[in-house]
Amino acid sequence: MADHETKLKLGRKLEGSAEAGSSNQVSALFRYDPESGKDGHISLTIESDTMGVEDVAALFQLLQQRGVLGARGTKTWLNQPQASEQKFGKTTKWKDVDIKPVLDLLSAGLPVRDTTASQGGDAAARVREAQLRVGELQKKVEEVRAALGG
Repeated sequence: MADHETKLKLGRKLEGSAEAGSSNQVSALFRYDPESGKDGHISLTIESDTMGVEDVAALFQLLQQRGVLGARGTKTWLNQPQASEQKFGKTTKWKDVDIKPVLDLLSAGLPVRDTTASQGGDAAARVREAQLRVGELQKKVEEVRAALGG
């Protein structure tokens, strides 16, 4: 059995490089476990130059709502191919928006929302966003306490 039920990899491909990715596509690979004789897991790949961070956040939100991505049993990490890192430098940005806050929310088991609000805008909007996140953290702490009987 795998260490993690779900692995989520946020990636960045190098444009124009055959080694970095193929044509834009959506694919699903259904894995079979020959030892147990049962289906293993599904591996999903989406490659799109038109997706923005909001689209990524919406997709992750859907998976989170359906119980596929939760902080427990999910390994999350950011990935940038070495060729991309060498050409562009190490980054967690896609189309000038940092995608790391999306990963941070997933890792904390918090709902993923449109991340652009916390990346700029007015100070009041950033304060509201911070207050929402603190409220979500407080709810999670209370859930953990209740689960532990305290």
